[in-house]
Amino acid sequence: MKGAEVIKLLPIEDRAKMEEKEVPSVVILSILAIGICLGFYYWFGDEFIFEYRTIAPFGGFVIFVFGGFIVDIIIVRIFSHYWREYNNLIKEANDEISSLIEKNDGSPEELYRMKRELIERKIGKETLSQEDFLWHTGNYCWGCGMKHTQPPKSYTVHKERKETWRDGVFRYSKTFSKTSNINICPECYSRLMNAKKTDNKNTPLIIITSIILGIGICTGSYHLWGENGLIISIISIIFGGIYILGLIASLLLYPFQKHGDSSTKWSFDEIPEIRKFLNQDLPHTH
Repeated sequence: MKGAEVIKLLPIEDRAKMEEKEVPSVVILSILAIGICLGFYYWFGDEFIFEYRTIAPFGGFVIFVFGGFIVDIIIVRIFSHYWREYNNLIKEANDEISSLIEKNDGSPEELYRMKRELIERKIGKETLSQEDFLWHTGNYCWGCGMKHTQPPKSYTVHKERKETWRDGVFRYSKTFSKTSNINICPECYSRLMNAKKTDNKNTPLIIITSIILGIGICTGSYHLWGENGLIISIISIIFGGIYILGLIASLLLYPFQKHGDSSTKWSFDEIPEIRKFLNQDLPHTH
């Protein structure tokens, strides 16, 4: 393979920095979308490839959607096989650098640089070990990515997950939360805290607008469909509609609100404790 032969000629550090080849997500989603569109056309439009006397409209929809999944799987497998050697060379280069760091094989400057670059390549791709995370945040700010030149400040990251499940005819939901601290530079700490204060000021207006939208929907439903429409609207708002109303209110108010700068070099979701919380299976308990 030409790509693998070329990458073999690169120095180990340059090879480790290369991006592994993956099927672009837009390709996978496009193929799946085409399958869904063809399925809807067959279901609600007209015969296509199949005939209604042999394949029912809904059956054709299922076949087209399932076919999109199958085509995606085939493309991913072919792509992975074609670039397997290329990707393995990149993984092997990173493994070799990890080995050099563990053996302390190199000058302090080289080992420091290689360790920093190795950790940063892992961010967003795999869960960092607590040791690597503490080393990196002790030396670099996750807010701006710059090396600490002043004593860092501890910033608290709060995440929530709402888990819903059914138990017989009843539906339950429970909110789980997790907090974790990360060291960031004083400049980023001040910027992020100001962004939090700005967002908190926007929250009451979003809540009020959501309530007004909810009242408007219920009132309109009552005038159009009577008590049944009102009851359905209230039930819909209680079971999931509150989130949708909040989202609509946020979009409507966005142009008129002040927004702080909450951007970061690396996502706080990649903090090991937070990433584990976001990926773990939550218990279904009342």
